[in-house]
Amino acid sequence: GLSALTYCRTLDVITLKELTGPNGRFIVEDPTPGVPRVATPRGLRPTITDLYEKIGCMETHQGTLERMTRRQLYQLDRYAEVFEYMAK
Repeated sequence: GLSALTYCRTLDVITLKELTGPNGRFIVEDPTPGVPRVATPRGLRPTITDLYEKIGCMETHQGTLERMTRRQLYQLDRYAEVFEYMAK
């Protein structure tokens, strides 16, 4: 029959296809005897602290992007002044 470890796996579409026959009913016997099934542990769920750290990183990146944008606009203004001076 099916090993106990099969029930530990997350039940996704692939697993369902492996466990059902062509008529859509569950297969009573293990489809691949002798091949051990392993349970894949789920990762830890993020805590509130993890989420706040992630938000902090996002805010840091946003601040960096804003500084880069300001610097780029400053450079564009400087070039515009030079071109205006050259056009006179």
